[in-house]
Amino acid sequence: MITWKFEIEKQQEYYQTVKKQLEREIYQELKYYVLPFMPEKFRGRVIFLPKICSPELIYKKQKFRLNKLESEWNNIQEKFKRKIIKYFPELNSIDVVISPSFYGSVGWYGFWDNGKTILIRARYDRKLIDIQKLVINALSHYFFISKKSNLNKDRWLLKQKKAKEIQSKIFLKNVDSTKSKNMHTILDTEFSGKLAEESIRYLKELGLIKESRIEILIKLTKTQKAIFDLLTSRKEKLVSFDEIAKAIWGENYFDKYSEYAITKHIEELKKKITKNSIHSKRSYGYILT
Repeated sequence: MITWKFEIEKQQEYYQTVKKQLEREIYQELKYYVLPFMPEKFRGRVIFLPKICSPELIYKKQKFRLNKLESEWNNIQEKFKRKIIKYFPELNSIDVVISPSFYGSVGWYGFWDNGKTILIRARYDRKLIDIQKLVINALSHYFFISKKSNLNKDRWLLKQKKAKEIQSKIFLKNVDSTKSKNMHTILDTEFSGKLAEESIRYLKELGLIKESRIEILIKLTKTQKAIFDLLTSRKEKLVSFDEIAKAIWGENYFDKYSEYAITKHIEELKKKITKNSIHSKRSYGYILT
């Protein structure tokens, strides 16, 4: 059975769960943006955690959206169930509860009641197809990976592969809507860079980033030192590939410019300094924290 169960009284619990996950640095390791607001774009990479837990206020603003989403789900749930039961024939042996959340990532799931229930927390800003995909993800983990198995990298990849295969068969061309978008729309580097900086500031405000001294473990080459000095001078700021190229090759860097070479220099630099200090921002540059 798959049921929709929004509970406003559960939102405080969900808020505290997200805080605990941040304290364990789960989302930071995965390079999510942790923000007290919901941005216009890149919401799929955002962990939403406002400074104050105020579910009543959010509900007042999002009530129409939630009711509309629940109505849409009720209209398609039987058809959706008929489609997925061929891939998960034991579906009727468990309960799947979709419990929309105001906080955290776009979607989370867990196994409860000794594995008899799958609780799915889909964030309120998700579309109907996103929730359907999340259900398939959770079921793929439950039936193909086993609810008792810790989800290490290999098991996670297997789960993702299984889920994508099923999604492709059920949704056909709708399985990856980003393919039809212009890549410049997706990779808005200036906007994503600002979100990365906002996230670092907010994590520091929450006391979840502690000031730490970056240690050089092995002597740096001249090029590595030039990169390190630049990143250090712009600590916690996004530094672009162009700026790094200029530090390496000088004013006429465009004649020698190579993102591949920059990436290799950064990889070697990472090995020589305190671990987890340099973070990449795809197609734009790097941040030293």
